[in-house]
Amino acid sequence: MRNHVLPPCCRQVLQLPPGAVLLASSPTAPNELWGWGPNILASQFHVEFDEPLVLQKIWASLKDVGRLDEAQAECS
Repeated sequence: MRNHVLPPCCRQVLQLPPGAVLLASSPTAPNELWGWGPNILASQFHVEFDEPLVLQKIWASLKDVGRLDEAQAECS
């Protein structure tokens, strides 16, 4: 698997692309975390988190909006 991370540039996404799913927002970034298609997860924050936090916050959000299949949802 190959991951691409774009460096921060003090800008933010103001409008999500068509078909994107908003997963989290904050007072300073209305589009804080979002998914697009089956393989893209985008964030407006530094990705400084560990596996338990991913499962607790991000995985739960993906599960809530139906982005995980049944087998993936069971893993959480």
